[in-house]
Amino acid sequence: MTGVQTCALPICISLDGVCPLAPGFDVCGWFARDAAMLARVGEVLLGGKINAHGRVLLARDAWDNATPEAQQALQPSLARVEKALGKAEPVTVSAEGLAEWFEVFRVLQFSEIWETHREWITRVKPKFGVAIGKRFEAVAEVTAAEVAQMKPRREDIAARLDKLLANNAILVLPTVPDIAPLLNCPPDQTIAFRERAMRMLCISGLGRLPQVSLPLAMLNGCPLGISIVAARGNDEMLLDAARRI
Repeated sequence: MTGVQTCALPICISLDGVCPLAPGFDVCGWFARDAAMLARVGEVLLGGKINAHGRVLLARDAWDNATPEAQQALQPSLARVEKALGKAEPVTVSAEGLAEWFEVFRVLQFSEIWETHREWITRVKPKFGVAIGKRFEAVAEVTAAEVAQMKPRREDIAARLDKLLANNAILVLPTVPDIAPLLNCPPDQTIAFRERAMRMLCISGLGRLPQVSLPLAMLNGCPLGISIVAARGNDEMLLDAARRI
C-alpha cells in the first residue's frame, strides 16, 4: 500500500479524539491501494493548493544507510521517480550523521511518551510484553537535562531541512533500510533493524515534514518502499507527485 503522513503547517489535520503517543511527533496518515486514491483523500482532508515541484534531491546519506541489496532493488524505482519528476541531485541531509539525528528524535519522543502516559503507567502498572516493557523502561529514564539539550538541536535540524527543501524541492530516499524483519527474528536483530530504520524515518518527524512512501520495489519476494518528502505545507504537491510517479 501507499502511505502518507502529514503534520505540516499551515495545513494540519486535527488529531482530536486520537489516543496520543508523543504529541510533538504524532501525525495523521492514511493508506490506499494506489496513488490516485491517496491523492483524492488528500483533496478532501487538505483542500489546499498544489504547487509545481522544484528540484529533486537524492538523500545520499539515507541511501547509504540502506543495505546494498535494498539499494540495488530500489534502482528501478528511483529511475521511475526521475522519469516522472526529473533527475535527482545528490545531497547530504545530515552533516552530523543520521545516527545523531535519531538520538535527538529518540530523546524528545521518549520524553513526550513518558509525559503523556506516566500517570496511567504508574497508577495501573500494566503488564507489557518483554520488548515493549523494556522500551517503556527506557522512556522513563530520559532526563530533563537531555531534553533541554535536544530541543534546540531539533530546531536546528528543522531549519536545515527548511533550507534544503525550499522552492518546492522534493527529497527522495528509501523508506527503510531493508525489507521487514521476519516474525521469528531474534529480538536483538529486530531492535537493530528498528534503530537503523529510524535513522531514515526520523528525518520527516524532526522536520515536521510530509512524507509519502511508495512500495515500488520487491526484494526476496517482499515489498520495499521508496519515499518522497517535501517542505511543510507542500502535502498536496507531494501527493500529486506520487500520483504522477
